[in-house]
Amino acid sequence: MLMEKKPVTGTFSERFAKSLYADVMMFDIRLRLIDLIFLWLVVLIGVTVRCMLFDIVSGDYVEYLSPWMDECAAAGGFAYLRITPGADTGSTFGYGCMYQYIFVIIYYLSGFISDMYLIKLVSVIFDIVCAITVFRLAHLVTDGDVTRSCIALAMAMLLPFSALNSGAWAQGDSIYCSFILLAVLHLLLGHDIHVFVYLAMAFVFKLQAVFIVPFFIIMYLRGKLKARYAFLFPVICFITMYPALAAGRSFLELSSIYLRHIGLHVALTKNYPGIYATIDSASLSAGDVNVLMSCGVVAAAGIMCIVIYYFCSRVYDISNVFALTLAIFTSQFFVYLLPAMHERYGYVPEMLVIVWAVTRFRRFIVSSVLWVISLMTYSEYLFGISPAGEWQVTLRRLSFVLLAAIAVIGYDLLCQMNGSSGMTGKTAH
Repeated sequence: MLMEKKPVTGTFSERFAKSLYADVMMFDIRLRLIDLIFLWLVVLIGVTVRCMLFDIVSGDYVEYLSPWMDECAAAGGFAYLRITPGADTGSTFGYGCMYQYIFVIIYYLSGFISDMYLIKLVSVIFDIVCAITVFRLAHLVTDGDVTRSCIALAMAMLLPFSALNSGAWAQGDSIYCSFILLAVLHLLLGHDIHVFVYLAMAFVFKLQAVFIVPFFIIMYLRGKLKARYAFLFPVICFITMYPALAAGRSFLELSSIYLRHIGLHVALTKNYPGIYATIDSASLSAGDVNVLMSCGVVAAAGIMCIVIYYFCSRVYDISNVFALTLAIFTSQFFVYLLPAMHERYGYVPEMLVIVWAVTRFRRFIVSSVLWVISLMTYSEYLFGISPAGEWQVTLRRLSFVLLAAIAVIGYDLLCQMNGSSGMTGKTAH
């Protein structure tokens, strides 16, 4: 006998509204359909905003990226891999071989789309990777709060510093940042192998990955990271070098690219409101600037050693929120202390602080200070918003504002170390 089907009750609107709350899975995280729709919507909006910025031609594209693509085309694609950056007469390339691989791929895809669009598109793809990783970090740090995690992803896609970096500037800071975020995520998950793999990938893309190193040193010294898998770091670095080695480059040259790149920028600050923005360097000679830069790097390393020692000598519990706060504090403070910093070099803490912001409203207020500062510095470079001569005064003021924000983040750390939930002074239960 046939089973009688149970009639579907309710109007179409009622059934549709109910279906929005059906469970779906993403990255082993249980979401509602309405959450998934929201995530797809904000990603689509974020990508659309970036595409609307694609026609902006930045100074970096004109001075660096476009000539590099011309060199790649002149070399004929794969032959570009054997050109030594900054040494051969045919190259002004200032980065490592991983970016050259990307440029070679773009060369073979550039028949239908302009080089500038493709360069920006690569960064946009990694913007999405950053946003998804921010979502996963927020879900972990907020103990499974899906709503806050979705808001974190939306912020990662829609905040100006992220959209301008890729869509307008044609920069690729989201590439190395995505690997750093993944390293932090897997540290919190206890996946040590993944941590070293992702850290190595971040490093081979950009030297600025070292800004997060003090955090991982503290985590290792506190027993949260095992050094037995550290061998994976040089292994990954060597694997990424192999195509360039096969093309004829030497191992010594490839492994010393960053050492040669360090001395390319002779300036106390490159539009970043760090500690050196308080110094009027216009009256200084190039020799004086070089001396101050060298001393500044050593001093910054020494101060970070003090920070590492302090957090390793105290007794406290390391929660996910504490680890996240520590990653933000150490990376942001390190960037603040170093000379010759570009406005883009705060990208990692500015992305990490999104997760921190959704844990408590007071933290959101402090985080907003970092995002507003980045918007101002980005806008100055891209659009020249300040009258001539006034920007240095503004940058000096912003350096004090940023220092205050770093101090508040540090105070939040101390509150957590002393057994309170941070920013409120209330005891955590």
